[in-house]
Amino acid sequence: MSDLEERKEMVQQIMFSGDGHGEGTGSVPRPVEVLAGAALGEYGLGDARLRALRAFDRKEVLEVVPPSRKPFVLQMYDPSRASEDMLWSMLAWLRMLADEGLAVPEPVRSADGTLLVPVSTEAGRRLCTLSSKVPGEQRRRRDLQPEDLRSVGRQAARIHVQAERFSPPEGFTRLTWGWEWIFGGEAPLWRTGGSIYSEAEMQVLEAAAELARTDLEDLGTGGEVFGLIHRDLTLSNLLFHDEGVHIIDFDRCGWGYYLFDLAVTLQALGPGNRRGSALRFALIEGYRDERNLPDDYQRYLATFVIMRLASRINWGLQAPTGRPAPRQKTSFMSNAVGEIRRLLETRIYPAFLALETPMEIVSSSGMFLAS
Repeated sequence: MSDLEERKEMVQQIMFSGDGHGEGTGSVPRPVEVLAGAALGEYGLGDARLRALRAFDRKEVLEVVPPSRKPFVLQMYDPSRASEDMLWSMLAWLRMLADEGLAVPEPVRSADGTLLVPVSTEAGRRLCTLSSKVPGEQRRRRDLQPEDLRSVGRQAARIHVQAERFSPPEGFTRLTWGWEWIFGGEAPLWRTGGSIYSEAEMQVLEAAAELARTDLEDLGTGGEVFGLIHRDLTLSNLLFHDEGVHIIDFDRCGWGYYLFDLAVTLQALGPGNRRGSALRFALIEGYRDERNLPDDYQRYLATFVIMRLASRINWGLQAPTGRPAPRQKTSFMSNAVGEIRRLLETRIYPAFLALETPMEIVSSSGMFLAS
């Protein structure tokens, strides 16, 4: 992803004039304010000020600033976006991670002790959650340093350690992000991909599906490789601060392979040049500071990056509600197939390409040296 595309992706998540991580002065439309007021009454925060942070499809995110108290984040979901069972399960998992001291937002209970508050007003219906507002800010790829990625690796590993220990409570419901999700018969790759991609490109995607099937069967679904994952560890969900990083937005958490979380971040770091390789090295080493990786993990990482690329192609092939399906490829959709082809040929993800030893690029302070 280019810096321009990365900026566009961040901007698309910003609501009104807020900046997505605690700066700016985002105004709140009256219908959203009415719904938020109804929800905050359940938390005893009716006197708090509101500021819009981010807008997603059928979801609003607001900063809640009570008098003389630390701010919170209110997330309001349209019921068509997520069921009560799914949201309650996400909050139960997030609550457990926060209780274990991980750097994640801490869910807040309402006055009657619930983690999820349904509200209905003349403005509509929402399922609402409140959490602590964590410190930090997003960083563009060009501003990242190796120590930033080492912190991300450590936090991802700590989440996975807790996932291994997690016993789901009765009623716990989250999606499974496996082979079927990306390559199953109903995937947009097969339903509409043929109208956009050439026959040769479709053969690449078919080979990717077969490789992923084989490697996932080899890995199995034991607790050391498979469990609850974040599933969306992109740069926009990482808030960096002086003491490390906070991981936010667990909306897509579910059952999956731990390596997929790393693959999402690796793919977001861009080309396999010397600078990108230093960042990848730091991510992997940070993870290994806290948790072991499977044998032959580099080969499997290549497979999971392929799966990440294919999942993003699926997303690009999906038509927004009420709009026709896309008729031509975006630059990402074209480039992604080329990257998948290269990974199929090498079977090693370039986590260390152009990097004979990390000290060639990274000084003891973690800053980049001239290459």
